[in-house]
Amino acid sequence: MELSIGLSNIIDGNFKYKLKDAYKNEIFDRLKERYKYWRVVAKVIEIDTRNLFGVRRGFEYYNGKKQTHFLSPRYLLNIQKTLNLKAEDIEKGIEMIKSGCGGIKDAISLPSHVNLDTEPLFTLKRALAEYVVSKNIEESITLPQLPFYIKNGVHIEYDIARYLETALEEKMKSLKKQGLQPRLEKLKDSYVFDYRLPGKNKRGQSTIPNRVVFDEIFAKEFGKWLGDRCGGPHKIGVANKNWTFIEDFQGFLSKILLQPENILNIELTCKSGFEPTKEIKKNIEKIRCAKSQHGDFAYRVEVSNKLLRDLVFNALEANIFVILHNSKPSIRYAFYAGLFEAEGCVEDTSISWSFGLRMDNTCKSQDALDLLKRVVNHLKILKSAGFSPIISRKVGNTQKSKTLKYDIRICHNYKTRAKDLQLFKDRILPFIKHQDKINRFKGMIDIAAKKTELKEKKEKAEKETGSVVSKEKLVPEVNIGMVGH
Repeated sequence: MELSIGLSNIIDGNFKYKLKDAYKNEIFDRLKERYKYWRVVAKVIEIDTRNLFGVRRGFEYYNGKKQTHFLSPRYLLNIQKTLNLKAEDIEKGIEMIKSGCGGIKDAISLPSHVNLDTEPLFTLKRALAEYVVSKNIEESITLPQLPFYIKNGVHIEYDIARYLETALEEKMKSLKKQGLQPRLEKLKDSYVFDYRLPGKNKRGQSTIPNRVVFDEIFAKEFGKWLGDRCGGPHKIGVANKNWTFIEDFQGFLSKILLQPENILNIELTCKSGFEPTKEIKKNIEKIRCAKSQHGDFAYRVEVSNKLLRDLVFNALEANIFVILHNSKPSIRYAFYAGLFEAEGCVEDTSISWSFGLRMDNTCKSQDALDLLKRVVNHLKILKSAGFSPIISRKVGNTQKSKTLKYDIRICHNYKTRAKDLQLFKDRILPFIKHQDKINRFKGMIDIAAKKTELKEKKEKAEKETGSVVSKEKLVPEVNIGMVGH
């Protein structure tokens, strides 16, 4: 896939720009000539007066280090509208582009031509191209009809018995070809497959329910599985540091999916050298060290049942977006609560869901695009719920691993933060049990409330005094190197 990327394709994104000195000086000379005073220029392009100084100078000092000052797309757009600049002229004046606040930066000429089939995943050109592709995906999303075996009523119902009418014969043939001598027993609420275990002189059983109702309980646990799945392609399991997370999924496997308690594997996995405390071990008997353990420890619960994985979980995952689209709002909120408990994060100024891809030798460019398509589908559903989400792209390139991660972030913009916070609190938080994440969200609410209170006090003081109240002590500007500007 080849793309030609111009400024108009990316100016509405989160990329930042460094202008060539000569072009930058020309622009600000014209602004100064038109408006006479820098404070008026700052007001016109909607930038803080002191921040304008850094933009004009082209660099800033952070922690004692000189750093390039990049222009945000909002300011660049305002300057373009104010001076009626042509996009082609701005493109010629761009010296460097940066991805987000702390992302990669590179000297890129616009328009830029990118071949997504060959462009490495860790370049800025790739990030620019994926942003353009994500917008195209969102505009072109069309959801298919529900498959014949998934019925839409008060809740979405997956009629596994009906699905088996078409899938069972093929599955039984496959097992027979492997010499596993399969037998099928139909019970009141489930099917029991009995077959010979490969390479062993004994038989095993797999139980699957004959129907699944995609209600709030199922939606939340399924969201947790999509976020924190573990155990490989033959198992259904999750891993997490929160015991309640694991306990609820255990109940989901046994009570809703009818898995016998004696085949559920529950354990505590630890990083080599980590000694779990009594508090960590109090709910668990089986403990083992795992070389691939992420973090110091995690609780795991899983069941080995390839038929359940293939016929239920994989089938639902393949249709998850059309299922969510046809479900009532509370089910969608429960699903995203589960996904948040598994792969969610609360920071001071944003809430996010993460979707990652490990870039090993088998990973291809199309794998990244497939992941991006899924992320854009989630983005569109959250937008339909009233949120104002964006996609943040992150790459990790270390000696140990290479990863690509997309975060869907809400509450990132101060203009929409209050609305997003309230929506999350009213619609998603009631389904969340993960106490650490609940506490972090409450902390974020407290921070937002304090900022609102300070802002209201400042506005009240300005109204009473008739002058601008600065939130910080102003100091004389020295060594700016721009005398006369």
